[in-house]
Amino acid sequence: MRIQIIGGSGTGKSTLGAFIGQSERIAWIDTDHYLWKDTKFTEKRDVSERFSMYEADILTYRDYVVSGSVSGSVFAWYPDGFTNRDLLVFLSLDESLRMERLTAREAARYPDFSGSNEFLDWCRTYHTATDP
Repeated sequence: MRIQIIGGSGTGKSTLGAFIGQSERIAWIDTDHYLWKDTKFTEKRDVSERFSMYEADILTYRDYVVSGSVSGSVFAWYPDGFTNRDLLVFLSLDESLRMERLTAREAARYPDFSGSNEFLDWCRTYHTATDP
């Protein structure tokens, strides 16, 4: 089984993906791993490196659960995306709860967090942005 979980930041994609991966004993692939070089999400990998990592994972695992997207988003870099998935799950969450989760996560991640940053500003536009 190949499962892909998509949705806005803070909806629980990674949590659900890790849970399914562990429960079903299949690989869990978090697409943030392709995009970012570091756990602070400050340095992006170049597209060729992302593509190599993605291809290796897709060829290595027969069954997997993916949290996130590689196409159709602001971070799109692989136009075909996960075309061989068996199930696509879209997570949605009340907007105020989603932003509370994200704010708490940013506060835990960054000691100098002041209550807002560019990432949170971007996340606030998830339902209203007109620029893909």
